[in-house]
Amino acid sequence: MAIKPEKMQNILLPTDFSRNAFHALRYATGLLKNRECT
Repeated sequence: MAIKPEKMQNILLPTDFSRNAFHALRYATGLLKNRECT
C-alpha cells in the first residue's frame, strides 16, 4: 500500500530581500513545483 503525501497548505517565507532570501524563495517554490497546491 502506497503512502499518500499530505498537501502543503501554507508556506511562510519571511524575507529581508537579501540574496540568501532570494535563494530561499527559489527553494520554497521548488518544493511545490510538482505538487497539487490549494
